[in-house]
Amino acid sequence: MTIISCKRCLFVILFTTLLGYNARPQVKFGIKGGLTFAEMLASKEQTATISSISMNMINFPRTNVNAGAYLDIPVFRKLHLQPEVLYNNQGSYSLPRHNYVVSATEMYKLKYLNFPILLKWQLPYYTYFATGPQFGLLLDAKIDQALLDKEHTYSVKSQYKPNDFGWVWAIGYMSPVNIGIDVRYYLGFKDINNASAASAASLPVQNGRLRNSGLQIDIFFQFGRNRLPPSSPDR
Repeated sequence: MTIISCKRCLFVILFTTLLGYNARPQVKFGIKGGLTFAEMLASKEQTATISSISMNMINFPRTNVNAGAYLDIPVFRKLHLQPEVLYNNQGSYSLPRHNYVVSATEMYKLKYLNFPILLKWQLPYYTYFATGPQFGLLLDAKIDQALLDKEHTYSVKSQYKPNDFGWVWAIGYMSPVNIGIDVRYYLGFKDINNASAASAASLPVQNGRLRNSGLQIDIFFQFGRNRLPPSSPDR
């Protein structure tokens, strides 16, 4: 999927969502934010250039924040459509696999504007399950590298593909006062690595196939009167 086709798809989604919002007064608007534990999944043992030395690396989850907004659109009884716009910090925290240089670290900082489109099924006691695709646009990519007492930041946006695609699974709870918690896992289907052999020789980008993944824990607030009365939690 090219960035142009991805933008067209997102435009159609947002346009359809706005029409639904204007046509259906029961549509609710919400805001959300929380923590992201992101990791790049590698297809093979990764190498990166640190201080002109090629080293085998291992990726660990990177902890950062996310924030965004969503619409809750009733479809049929307990089934709802939930399109979202989410600013998210992704990437990985990497260390040499065999302690070549113990104090060498790399922080891969990938910033995305994500568009999850979830189908949400209401469960008893204000809980729900949601799943659906997620499209992502890469906003920026940097690598912070620390070696002994030296630090350096590389701008590497061109070394990653401009868009991402994957799937989301989520569970959540919304209280009678419209405040809730959402826990979700995202698994990318697309290889986001765009680095060439020439660039990998001078930049600390990783080789092989890389996919985004991550666990998100968010707190959200939904505006408007709660559709579930406190006396009927299993409605």
